[in-house]
Amino acid sequence: FFDDENQLDASIQNLRMEIDKSSADDPLYILSGGPLELIYRALKASKSSVRQHIYVISHSRFNFWHTHRPEMTHARKDIEDLGAKFVPIREQHDDLNRGLTHGDFLYLHYSPKSKYNFVYDRIQKSNAWSVADAGMAYWLLTGDSKANASTLRDFLTMNDELTSLPTPE
Repeated sequence: FFDDENQLDASIQNLRMEIDKSSADDPLYILSGGPLELIYRALKASKSSVRQHIYVISHSRFNFWHTHRPEMTHARKDIEDLGAKFVPIREQHDDLNRGLTHGDFLYLHYSPKSKYNFVYDRIQKSNAWSVADAGMAYWLLTGDSKANASTLRDFLTMNDELTSLPTPE
């Protein structure tokens, strides 16, 4: 994991290396949970021949076009112009964040599985109970863009082994 604001160059280089590994048989799916500048810079630094195997998934129109700070100037069109496929999915904030409380995440904390404890710890450190970006991962794994807190919990606690990913259109 990288703190993109404090480790920007390392984040870009790490993502570029992952992009460069992608192929038709092993595409890379990038879940964009915010402005697209870091993804753009990593794509720009990557081998142009592999970019067609990159899928950038986002659920928020705000994230499609949002730029901020003078050094963040790239958005959806720039990603597409580099040859990556941009996959907009249904907005996730409404269903996944509606009425959430700390208690909705306690099953992650008390789980005997360390991977769930890790997720809970990340939520605690961020002090944010927004799980809208988890909706992108849920969609990627299931094809369902209408997750809510209950379906996400059921998915996490009942499906430890996943075998395939859908192909975005």
